[in-house]
Amino acid sequence: DNPGLHVSRSNQVLVKFKSDANNQGPGFLLNFKSTPFLPDTSLNFIQNHPETENSANIVYL
Repeated sequence: DNPGLHVSRSNQVLVKFKSDANNQGPGFLLNFKSTPFLPDTSLNFIQNHPETENSANIVYL
């Protein structure tokens, strides 16, 4: 099953993974993208960095 897109507006995301004997897959895949936070008052003083994207195959057995 694909749970779809989830967006966090804070610096934390909690992922709860539940499995049972009906699925014989090796685990799950998690992709995430982070965007640096720049307060509006700082935009004139701080150079905006591009988005960073990270992808890793995370397998829990």
